[in-house]
Amino acid sequence: LAAGEGDASGVDLSERMMMLVVQLGVILFAARIGGMLFEKMHLPGVLGELCMGVVIGPSLLGSVPIPWLPGMAQGIFHVPAAIRAGATPVSPELYGICTLASVVLLFLVGLETDLNLLVRYALAGGLVGLGGVIVSFLVGDLLGVWLLPHIMEGHFTPIHPACIFLGVMSTATSVSITARILSEQKKLDSPEGVTILAGAVIDDVLGIVMLAI
Repeated sequence: LAAGEGDASGVDLSERMMMLVVQLGVILFAARIGGMLFEKMHLPGVLGELCMGVVIGPSLLGSVPIPWLPGMAQGIFHVPAAIRAGATPVSPELYGICTLASVVLLFLVGLETDLNLLVRYALAGGLVGLGGVIVSFLVGDLLGVWLLPHIMEGHFTPIHPACIFLGVMSTATSVSITARILSEQKKLDSPEGVTILAGAVIDDVLGIVMLAI
């Protein structure tokens, strides 16, 4: 489509691109600030970036109206119904860029990982991942037994579907965040780093299997 023409949703394409550029600028600036603040506290910078993402996201500051900025009258990350794709809280363009960034990050981590070391510590990583899944599941399940009666009526036991679901959701990890922290600490090719990374992968795989069941 030529610049300025509308797409199938009827929303001007140049306006959508302008919104995307502004959103990316806000994300990069906020992520940098959050990373610097957490590094000053001797914590991984990625944690600060995640916290800033929550703060400026669609659920908080991202929905604050900015009437003086074209296209942002309902917030920086507000998505008009005409271009909303499924249940994603952000525009399809921004969602696509975020997904591509995650793929590139994992690809770069794969290039930096010592495969021989990964195979050598696969058993240890598997045991770490299995232990993480079991402990996380039990904690999430028991928290559901304790918290859910305060939220809704009913009798909740550890085998109640809602409690089991909370337990399964508690097993989820983020391989990309784990890899990012290890990469920043220059520990990707260390025995500890390989074990942690293998454990995170096992966690995710087992979590997906449990969720499917």
